[in-house]
Amino acid sequence: MKHRILCAVLALTLVSLGFSACGKAETDAADPAAAATTAANAVTEYTASEEDGQNPVMNFIGPYQHDRCSMLVEAVGMDQAKITVQWSSDAWTHAEWSIIGKVIEEGEDLVLRYTDGAYAVVTTDEDGNETRSDEKDDSKGSVLFKSDYTIVWTDYTDEQIRDLVFEFTPSAPVEE
Repeated sequence: MKHRILCAVLALTLVSLGFSACGKAETDAADPAAAATTAANAVTEYTASEEDGQNPVMNFIGPYQHDRCSMLVEAVGMDQAKITVQWSSDAWTHAEWSIIGKVIEEGEDLVLRYTDGAYAVVTTDEDGNETRSDEKDDSKGSVLFKSDYTIVWTDYTDEQIRDLVFEFTPSAPVEE
């Protein structure tokens, strides 16, 4: 019964968003930031959970930013997330972490704890060719998906990565 009520509320929300969007296409096309905000608000109105058969990290997929450090969050299966972090050192070099793990609920937040994060240094030459130097594959840490839709990353094996807060950075729409 709870699922039917949730589905009905979701359907009504989507219908009302559809009707409210009528006549706004010209406005949103002229203002990509407004369109991105509208899309982000529509996505965050529905909270996914394992209970309804959806990966709980679905509300967090996409690009995030913290200074020169970018993060990409992807859902994997029903209860895991894949996180790729790139931290630029200069125009030609960046550090890259690859983290995959199970996402669990902790109060209002979600957390992914990892013990086998991979770390590499990627260098690009003047022709655009990349060289990877795999440094380690035993990084340990946690990624906290906060209820305010920020992400907090802590890597226990690197003292520079303590409680880094990432904020969602919506992609700019592609113009045709």
